[in-house]
Amino acid sequence: MNIYYKELDFIDTFAKYRPYLTDLCFKYENLASSYSPKGWYYGKDYKSYHFKNNNNIFDYSFFEEILQHFTLIETHNTVEKLFNTSQVSVINGKLNPHTDLRKCVITFPIIVNDPIEWYEGDDIIRSYNYSKDYPVLINTSILHGSINNTNKRILFQLGGFVDSYDFFTVSSLIQ
Repeated sequence: MNIYYKELDFIDTFAKYRPYLTDLCFKYENLASSYSPKGWYYGKDYKSYHFKNNNNIFDYSFFEEILQHFTLIETHNTVEKLFNTSQVSVINGKLNPHTDLRKCVITFPIIVNDPIEWYEGDDIIRSYNYSKDYPVLINTSILHGSINNTNKRILFQLGGFVDSYDFFTVSSLIQ
């Protein structure tokens, strides 16, 4: 079992909504700001914009379409909950190794060139090269980052997952 990442069975949905998610990310990327929960420091080049802070009404059809995959996940089982856990993440350089408060995140890659890496101490023990076609579930409870990232990275993410990464091995999300 891969304990670091899992590609998700959203390929057709992601392809259909990629232009929408890309526009959404580009529209709000300039509003992204440094995010350091409880004093954690991800690096000066990491910024995020959480859509729950936005009072504008969006086209919720993307969230409505993926909702079927989240009915068993209490924190994400309505369109509003999915929307409120969504964000655009912008990384313009190095992403320090870190663990998140959330257990995992679903990432829809918009612009990616460099891989995400998992670490044991200073050693890279696993890496994943994002595909523009595959959303991916990332285990954020293991030390991860991208210390050699040199390119801009923009990701649309669904976060806030408090269930363990292992929970998703039995959910309808996994291929």
